[in-house]
Amino acid sequence: MRNHKGLVFSLDEYKRRLAILREEMAKANISLALITDQENLTYLTGHQTSGYDSFQLVGVPLEGKCFSISRVLEESNFKTRTWVEETFSYLDTEDPVKTAIEIIKNLGYSQTAHIGFELDSFFLRQKTIESFRQEFKSTQWSNISRFLDRARLIKSSEEIALMKNVAGITEKAMLAGYEAAQVGKTENDIAAAIHEAMYRSGGEYPCVPPYIVTGERTNIGHATWEGRTIQKDDCVFLELAGCQKRYHTAMMRTIFMGKETSELKEAESIVLEALSESMDKMKPGVCVGDVAQKNIDIISKSSCGAWQTGRSGYSIGISFAPAWDEGHLLSLNPTNKQVFEENMTIHLIPFFMMPKQQMIMGISETVQITPTGAKSFFDLPARKVFYKN
Repeated sequence: MRNHKGLVFSLDEYKRRLAILREEMAKANISLALITDQENLTYLTGHQTSGYDSFQLVGVPLEGKCFSISRVLEESNFKTRTWVEETFSYLDTEDPVKTAIEIIKNLGYSQTAHIGFELDSFFLRQKTIESFRQEFKSTQWSNISRFLDRARLIKSSEEIALMKNVAGITEKAMLAGYEAAQVGKTENDIAAAIHEAMYRSGGEYPCVPPYIVTGERTNIGHATWEGRTIQKDDCVFLELAGCQKRYHTAMMRTIFMGKETSELKEAESIVLEALSESMDKMKPGVCVGDVAQKNIDIISKSSCGAWQTGRSGYSIGISFAPAWDEGHLLSLNPTNKQVFEENMTIHLIPFFMMPKQQMIMGISETVQITPTGAKSFFDLPARKVFYKN
């Protein structure tokens, strides 16, 4: 393993992650693991690129040197960002899969008895899987897509420290969005302010753009800015995530361009109750589904027409487009039997839509699970609805 200044974390941290993968391989009697999921590649090696639609992998033998295979343009990422010592590449004029198979065979793995492949990763085509199986006919193949799940769920001290830095970027971006929200301004004005604050404070491109909606557009799911002009008595909803080294922390806040109403006051109090009770309850050993159900119970007692559209939160950390969540690792749904563990990081989102009022109520926090409950990464802005008269 190569140690150099381009690594995001210490070499010991990457050694720890590699050891976890190899321990899972040994349990399953797998001699060679082929890692193809971009988020797992980042977690395991530090590799990142926006070109992950091209075929790439890292080969991890149970013993011996690891190797990478990528498009030639992406090989520089493996050389400058990762600890991987042996890097191989293919030209755009070559067949990526045929070249990769030839490289793996030339490295001495043609008679490997049992190979693990991440079959659930984005952009891994069925034809690619079939080609590998055809060329390694005597090899047993296993899906290892879940081998790194638990390791990624529980963040290390180095990951927590990085996410605390990212939280500062999220805070600055949200504060800029709040300041930019003015009657007569547009959603694009808010977007411009958020992006400027995000990048000037050291942020990198998030895998999802900020969600910025106003007025009647607030009940459109996952909508972004479209130039609408903010009117008096509009609801303004902002959800965004700061990012560094592909780690994200996300936050929701709601702004109302007018005076407080009884419906808004009730909606705010419901969200804050759900947020507070959840954070108190989210301790190691507590069932994820129980916290999710508590959120549902609190929101369902409202009289303001609140409609919760889905889960109450999800794991967050490493992400690439098209989503900033690690929801496939853990989501707060009532049926989820997973339990919280210390140093999990969760975006807690007890938000709901109010279609009749053309509003949305969202106040969310990215939290760290501790022995005494969930602790937010954020200090600002305050957990409340902001009114601008």
